[in-house]
Amino acid sequence: MKTLINKITLLALAVVFTLCTPIDHNTDVLEKLQKDRKNLTQSEAYYLANAHKAGTEVYSLRLMSQDVSVNYKIASNAVTENAYAGNGYVIYFELSDDVKSAFPEGTFVYDDSAEPEAGTFSNAYLIVLHDGAVAADAEKIRLIKGSVQVTKADKNYKVAMDLTLNNGSELELAYTGAVVAADPTFVRESLKEETLDWKMTDFSFKCENADLDYDGKMDVSFSKLTLTGEGGTVVIDDIVDVIYPIGEEPDRLAAGTYKSADNDFSTGEIYKGKLYGSYAINGGDASFDKIWYFADAKVVVTETASVYKIVVTATSVNGTTITATYTKEAAK
Repeated sequence: MKTLINKITLLALAVVFTLCTPIDHNTDVLEKLQKDRKNLTQSEAYYLANAHKAGTEVYSLRLMSQDVSVNYKIASNAVTENAYAGNGYVIYFELSDDVKSAFPEGTFVYDDSAEPEAGTFSNAYLIVLHDGAVAADAEKIRLIKGSVQVTKADKNYKVAMDLTLNNGSELELAYTGAVVAADPTFVRESLKEETLDWKMTDFSFKCENADLDYDGKMDVSFSKLTLTGEGGTVVIDDIVDVIYPIGEEPDRLAAGTYKSADNDFSTGEIYKGKLYGSYAINGGDASFDKIWYFADAKVVVTETASVYKIVVTATSVNGTTITATYTKEAAK
């Protein structure tokens, strides 16, 4: 029985690093950056708690120019960053504060120690992209000192950055807009409530028997249903079903209604006594921009002589509603 908590293996760390290793050297694009420094239009923030083990409240902040995006992927049971893509630049750092808040305010100075103190920022880097992903064509520039000032007016934040790069060049950057420190457990979960209605074109189904009380006898089977379509991918994990003899496992989910439940392991339930194993992504496992973790889900399967139909209705952690429908008519 696989759980998505294994897939996201402490995303407080996963959101900090990319799988790619970009170049770390002086760059010749600082002049263009100075001209474009007001074009930071996107923010992504997470509350990382006492991530540095220094008794501080840590918040990550990634600011990006308009034409830059971050893709994530699901591989080896982990959700991790895949790569940056686009043409522009990214600034990333972590703020350490002495109190927990919606997002820290004040002036923070650069600290490259192992345990950054309150009132500092650390783990900072600047990435410049030239029409490609990090591994393909980009530069990662070290910071050696600087300050970050965060102020709030109404619902927006202003982040003013005065940075010194590894070649001694000084760079001033600024961002004004929304900053919401999300829960890193739900990395890339959309904070905006949406209504999604996807038409799915294919599915896969796998089931495996399980010995729940470790007495050497199989008790139930757990199934995984994956629906794919143009909108994205929907995964319903750990559907509780009857035991199937080895070699006689079905190739599709039987007709019936399956609902999310807690710790019961009854046939027809989708086990959710974990951090949530069912989710939707706006793409495939190899690369996606958003993920919706299901707080509640229902799967209805109907089958007649002429039609096999699967309808998934779900609500995500942050309130997005998702309907995914797959219909297959029998060949005439």
